[in-house]
Amino acid sequence: MNTPRAKKYAVLGGSFDPVHWGHLDLADQVRQKLSLDMTLWVPTHLSPHKTSDQPAPANHRLEMLRLATGGNPANDLSEIELQRGGVSYTVDTLEQIVQTPEPSEWSLILGLDSFKDMRTWKDPERILQLSHIIVGARPGIEAAVFTEALKTLPGTWESEESSGSSRSDLAVYKNRGGNKTVSFLSLNTRDISSSDIRARIRAGKSVKKMLPPEVEKYIMRLLLYQAEAHPSVE
Repeated sequence: MNTPRAKKYAVLGGSFDPVHWGHLDLADQVRQKLSLDMTLWVPTHLSPHKTSDQPAPANHRLEMLRLATGGNPANDLSEIELQRGGVSYTVDTLEQIVQTPEPSEWSLILGLDSFKDMRTWKDPERILQLSHIIVGARPGIEAAVFTEALKTLPGTWESEESSGSSRSDLAVYKNRGGNKTVSFLSLNTRDISSSDIRARIRAGKSVKKMLPPEVEKYIMRLLLYQAEAHPSVE
């Protein structure tokens, strides 16, 4: 009897305040380049790295994610961190998410800046036991920046050559003491930040081409980011 192929899933977490084309580029290109089956988007309740920031209410951020990703069946949303409340820790989320009844292989997608800070996260060693890590970076970023950050993580990491092919856009490292990998993937993503979008909206400047049209319309209809207080969905 044939053993079913393990599905390849990736978790992409963040405040998504708001979700923008940079996030979508990251998810789409990682999925396509690494032949993943699905991207699971996980909006945070409260980021441990941004405790001084007050994000837009969860209902707005979740609805903007639905608008941005709903047309692609390779995307799914999880409200696990919003329902759990409090500060959202990646390790706690992965402990729950990776427990699927079907054969599956999980990865965590990070930007380079987040990866550089991973050593300061809650229980990074356990995170590296639960999932692979995929670090997406724009072309021109020196691989040395990635390898220096990798050295700060638990374990001994060795370069893993791709069998039968050489990819200039991908470098894979395996933990000598485990079966998980950390991959450095060069991507052609747009340079957009949520904080810049919020600042531009407050200043009355255009955010066209930074957001999916449905998300931009939602923000303008509900006057999000135009005042200190965020309105609630009626």
